[in-house]
Amino acid sequence: MFIAGRHLENIDINRDGGVLVVSSNLTGQIWDGGLNYFSDSTNIECTLYQTHLSKHMPASTADGCWCAPDSVVVGTDNGHLQVFTLDNGFFVDSCHLLSHHSYVTSLSVTCSSAHCVSGGGDGCVNIADLNEMRLISKYHTHSEIVNRVNTHNSSPDLFASCSMDGSVLIYDMRKSQPARRISITDAVVTAVNYHGDKLAVGTEAGQLLVKDMRGGTTPLKEANDHCRSIRRIVFCPSRSSWIATGGEDGVVSVLQYDLLNTQSIYMSENHSDFVTGLVWNSEELISCSWDSTVQKHCITNEVLAGEPHAVNGHCSLPPSCCD
Repeated sequence: MFIAGRHLENIDINRDGGVLVVSSNLTGQIWDGGLNYFSDSTNIECTLYQTHLSKHMPASTADGCWCAPDSVVVGTDNGHLQVFTLDNGFFVDSCHLLSHHSYVTSLSVTCSSAHCVSGGGDGCVNIADLNEMRLISKYHTHSEIVNRVNTHNSSPDLFASCSMDGSVLIYDMRKSQPARRISITDAVVTAVNYHGDKLAVGTEAGQLLVKDMRGGTTPLKEANDHCRSIRRIVFCPSRSSWIATGGEDGVVSVLQYDLLNTQSIYMSENHSDFVTGLVWNSEELISCSWDSTVQKHCITNEVLAGEPHAVNGHCSLPPSCCD
């Protein structure tokens, strides 16, 4: 079974450079899922179309990511979390558990790789122990669908969630009452990322807001590069001031954030459908979409120099620029 024509749901890269592509078939009588593995991201845009699925799944998959150099965790529409092990380029069944009484909408693995946080259509945020494959905590913190969960980049005890009920919560597992509501916007938040001292959220209207969690009088920073819901937010590991967003308008945007200013330094409209996955590979950004394509985005020297056409223009660089 080929991946061509399928809805791509997420893309992730492990520490060895291996690429995971999560996909679903959301048309026809059977909605199923699939996983693909690539040893590296070289020419992935071209080879994707000729690639067979590394693992076919009977249920569609909303999200998935690496949890070890040779293992991935995936959330499915039947409420399960499943862990697969990589074996000669294919994913083989390892174990699974029922995490939600509805479909899984989002998942994120802690920086220690020991736990997986998941959100679902049941409004719950759950924590699973990946070593023992059992649920260790279940939080009924939202009254509607959980849109996104995200674990902190450096603390295994911190994570965030957002929901269609309009709430944004951060959690600290060291406290007796872990969840705390964050007042950041009155709009419905569809994406969240908790990185260092910054909490970034994306709204249903396409607005990005960045809040300094250290408190004080530091104001919210905002950007409006999207005209529809933001699906993903990712901070660049090598440049923490860079924030990438992908939206339902097909736009991929990179912003530069600091306490004084937030400005757009890159934008691409090359996707023709929802942008559903983003991952940084050093300072190269890779995106995937429901249009069945994976695209690379190069932050060029002209962009970094702040030339007007590069800062506010759209991506017109050929794929070879990333080779």
